[in-house]
Amino acid sequence: MSGATDAAAEVVNVECVFDMRRDADGTKSDRMELHYKLDKTTGRAILEGNAGLSDVVLHMGTEGFSFIEVTGSGAVMTTTVVISTGRAVHSRNTVIVRELVESQYLGRCSR
Repeated sequence: MSGATDAAAEVVNVECVFDMRRDADGTKSDRMELHYKLDKTTGRAILEGNAGLSDVVLHMGTEGFSFIEVTGSGAVMTTTVVISTGRAVHSRNTVIVRELVESQYLGRCSR
């Protein structure tokens, strides 16, 4: 998030920690962290990951909110957070070498 308006921007950091993964092989302990930044002035949201920064779409609801990422392969990944508790699920629907690889991570997010 850069530009001339950065000084006036209010950026909210959303830090997510997931401790459990569900996939085709079952449920297992698996730690993953995701770091989102939301510019409340522009509405722009990004995911800071091991591959750099990715633009994501923020969808706000009355009970929760979701970050939605669409990759170049056409895969969709979402993180949905319950506002009142911080409970969260990160769903990955990934296409790798023409195969669908699906998984869900369970954990919590906080500001």
